[in-house]
Parts: sequence; structure tokens; C-alpha cells
Amino acid sequence: MAIAELLPRLEVGNPWIVALGVISALIGLLSFTLSDPYRNWPKDTAALIKEWPIIGSWGWWSGRWDFHREAAHASKTGTFGYHVGKIPVIGTSGDRMRKFYLENRKLDLASG
Repeated sequence: MAIAELLPRLEVGNPWIVALGVISALIGLLSFTLSDPYRNWPKDTAALIKEWPIIGSWGWWSGRWDFHREAAHASKTGTFGYHVGKIPVIGTSGDRMRKFYLENRKLDLASG
């Protein structure tokens, strides 16, 4: 039996559908809170920017250069951290950090 055959029979106010939707939302929320990657941010690294769950830092999505400039200015060292989705990112600023990034052998992209 195909799902398309069942759809016309479903009613919007059906309590079983409402209960199924609520249970699905609770399971999704519970699974997100148990697998939250933001709580594992190391304390001795760059300061973490305030973020939204799931999407990460909204400023990165809406205006990247303004976001970087404001976060670097707000940081004491010019180094800050944020998430793009679940991917952790470290942002740096200044000539010293640019030189470190470009000349450090451990950060050589060509050698892997």
C-alpha cells in the first residue's frame, strides 16, 4: 500500500496525527540536546561566539565580513571561535596571526 493512498484519509484535526507530530518533535529535540556539539568546546581555546542551535552563528550566514570584524573586535586576543552548522571554526585577525597561518608547517594544506 502506498503512502499516497493513505494521505486523502488523514484529517487535520485527528488526535492521532497531532500526537504523532508532538512525539516526533519531542524525539527530535531530545536527540539534539543529547548530541549537542557546542557543549564540548575546549575552555583553553578561543572564545566561542553566541550561536543559534543547529545553524550556528547567524552573523556568518548573513554578513561574513561584518561578522568577522565585530567578533575580532570583541575578542581580547583577536581570536574567536564559532560553528558553521556543526563544524567548529576558529577565526583569527591581525598580521601576527596571518603570518602564523601562512608559514606554519602544521597547517600546510598541500601536504595534508
